[in-house]
Parts: sequence; C-alpha cells; structure tokens
Amino acid sequence: MSKQYKAGFNFLKLFLNKKYGVKVVQISGAEDAWYPAIKKIIINNDLQWRERLLALIHESGHVQIDLEASTVKNMKCTGTFSDYTDSNNIKSKKHLVNVLNEELMAWNLGKNLAVNLNIQFDNHRLEEITTRCIMSYVKYGLKKVYGKKINVEVIDPRT
Repeated sequence: MSKQYKAGFNFLKLFLNKKYGVKVVQISGAEDAWYPAIKKIIINNDLQWRERLLALIHESGHVQIDLEASTVKNMKCTGTFSDYTDSNNIKSKKHLVNVLNEELMAWNLGKNLAVNLNIQFDNHRLEEITTRCIMSYVKYGLKKVYGKKINVEVIDPRT
C-alpha cells in the first residue's frame, strides 16, 4: 500500500508543478503548508506516505483556491480569502466562517482533483483527518471569538 501512496504523492507533486508551477518540498518536522507568494508547498517527510499524500491533497486544494479564480468565484462566503489569511488569529465570527469555508473548500477541491487524476488514496482516513482539522478550527475559533463565555474544552476534535 505504501508504494501506491508514494506513487500518488509523486504524481500529484508533478502535476502541481506542471500545471501551476508549484514546487513541493518535503522537510523533516515541518508543518504542512502552502505558501502562495513563493508557489511552494511544504510537507512533513516524517509522515507515512499515506499521510503525506493526504496532506498534499489538502494543500493542492489551497493551490486551486489561490490560483484558479474561476474555481472559487461563486463559492466564497463573506469578504475575500485574502481578508482572512491569518487563521492563527481569528478575530470575529465572520473571520471564523471564512477560515472554515476556505479549509473545507481546500479539502473538497483537493479530493476532487485526486479523484479526477485517478490517484488512489484512503478516503476513510481523509474524512477522519478533515473532520479533526475542521473541528480544531471550530474549537480554536470559538475560543478566540467568545473567550470564557462558552466552554469549548468539551469539544474533542478527534471524534
């Protein structure tokens, strides 16, 4: 199975480079991330190939959001994504909704791209990771917006 995920990762990496000029770099201990200003995706190479592929699928969704305006033109919530680039410092409900929208879009666009490219991936695991990540944003965002007014500690993003 690992060879299948590695092959899918390498295929998607080549596709992103060829279609968008995006460079995918693997770095030990790095946080998976998309850097649009320099057209680079960083993936933690300490992860197993299955997890690296799923991370790249997600980051490829961000690439599509940023580089294919027609893909997301009618899918935006309020404001523009560039208004809410700092997901680590959510300041309002509107900001939180936009962060959640972009993250969900990235997961869905990335998944659709992988399916269209016939890349084999663990869909069940992708759904688990998507849920965990989105719930983490929900928990973090509610805490930033409402502070101690609500108890977000009962939210477990893993389940």
